[in-house]
Amino acid sequence: MRNSRIFKARDYIGAIFMIAAMVLLVPLTVLQAWGLREPWLTVLAVLGLVPAIDAAVALVNRSVTRGLAATIIPGLALREGIPSDLRTMVVVPSLLTSPASVQEQIERLEIHYLASPDVELHFALLTDWTDAPTEHTDGDAALLDVAIEGIARLNRLHGPAPAGERFILLSPPTGLQQRPKHWMGWERSAASCTS
Repeated sequence: MRNSRIFKARDYIGAIFMIAAMVLLVPLTVLQAWGLREPWLTVLAVLGLVPAIDAAVALVNRSVTRGLAATIIPGLALREGIPSDLRTMVVVPSLLTSPASVQEQIERLEIHYLASPDVELHFALLTDWTDAPTEHTDGDAALLDVAIEGIARLNRLHGPAPAGERFILLSPPTGLQQRPKHWMGWERSAASCTS
């Protein structure tokens, strides 16, 4: 399967470069026939390379999307809002890397809420730790405290939902990855063990 992905990527990139070459070659050939000399042709080829690649990417993308049949994804028309039996949680995955990045993720979670303030929507920040040689590092507790305080602030600011807290922090434990030996987020370590 991996080889087929590489092959498809080569086909895609190859098509882009082939079309870009044709887009460049046609005007350069015409200019050469009109008597333009090689140094100027080289300059024009270099200047035209980026627009030619841009046009080629657009053409290849358009042909690929036309070649693949688009399917309509079924949706729900909830004009009266989300009923309690269809209560939904929007989960945003995030790596805990720095206090600033955690604050940014908390702000994004709030933006998701402000964009869809339905009473039956809950919002969760699913955190994960960066890979480390030990299960816990010195800054882990401080980063988790920033996330906990940010979620608590959102709950104080926007109030609870009918089913409980509107904003939730999910922070699973780390798992030991055997090869190479390091600690990583539990889901990622479980996924890498099964693949």
